[in-house]
Amino acid sequence: MTLSSTLVRSNSLGAKALMVLGGSLFIAAAAQVTVPMYPVPVTLQTLAVLLVGFAYGARLGAVTLLAYLAEGAMGLPVFAGFANGAAFFGPTAGFLVGFVGMAWLAGLAADAGVRRVLPLSVAAIVISALLYVPGAAWPMAVAGTFGLEGGWVNISASGIWTYFMAPFLIGDAVKAVLAAVIVTGAWKAVARTTSSWASGSVIPSKLSLLSKTASSTSPPPKRPTAERTSHHEPPSIARGSPT
Repeated sequence: MTLSSTLVRSNSLGAKALMVLGGSLFIAAAAQVTVPMYPVPVTLQTLAVLLVGFAYGARLGAVTLLAYLAEGAMGLPVFAGFANGAAFFGPTAGFLVGFVGMAWLAGLAADAGVRRVLPLSVAAIVISALLYVPGAAWPMAVAGTFGLEGGWVNISASGIWTYFMAPFLIGDAVKAVLAAVIVTGAWKAVARTTSSWASGSVIPSKLSLLSKTASSTSPPPKRPTAERTSHHEPPSIARGSPT
């Protein structure tokens, strides 16, 4: 069971479509956020991809990333720096395509029930490292076969390390651990909430609150009134009695 299936009980096609749309928009928003990092600033794009995979599972996570790429191909500015489908012909196209596999692998870990922070961090770091495989293959070999030209096409291995890998390794590791911490915290929050409902501690607290409210708004009891007694009244004199 994944985090999303725990929170969203509906398995309808409409619910899944909304989740895919929401996940793709979440990644698009994260791609525009730049965080200062050594040696270069990084975006939160890969963090969002990992979170979607860990939360959605393998299948729904991969579908969400395919929808994200489709949005960019249609011209929407969803990629980093508000770029659109033109990025598929640039030096980072391999990373964009690799996001699908990244979400799928993260989803496999979620489907396998990995929820503790340490194994989840290790999985996130390994998955982030594997993203460099398609990311490096595109400028080194693949782009040239499509007739693309540029200083980054058919770049050497040393150039790949200098410009495509080394500046981003620290940031990717930090984001991988952060994704694991966020997902683990979300699972703990869900467990606490579920335990509270199961034990009934939430319902009594609400009932006690309603009881206190009702007692505070109820009218005060009436004071007892003294009954009149007959000996306080003067005796009556019957008409026609002798005086």
